[in-house]
Amino acid sequence: MPSKRTALAAALVFLEMNGVTIADPGGKLYDAINMKMISEAEVEKRIRAWADVTMLSIELKLSMLRQRHPELSENELREFMRREHSAMKDKY
Repeated sequence: MPSKRTALAAALVFLEMNGVTIADPGGKLYDAINMKMISEAEVEKRIRAWADVTMLSIELKLSMLRQRHPELSENELREFMRREHSAMKDKY
């Protein structure tokens, strides 16, 4: 079980460092990382749900950017997202 929690924490840090902010309004990921009293199955369920929502959010953002900037390559679009995210972090 600790390896899943460690993997989750590492994934969250990696994503944040690469310009992806994770929404966790109910604090469920925080609970999973901090070993609150939840089952291994519940930890896995929360990680999968979070990953699905995160990937959907990223894909929706990329789709919107592809429409607005058809001249940009995939790498340029991802860099655009990273710069935009960085500017938002600096703003707040």
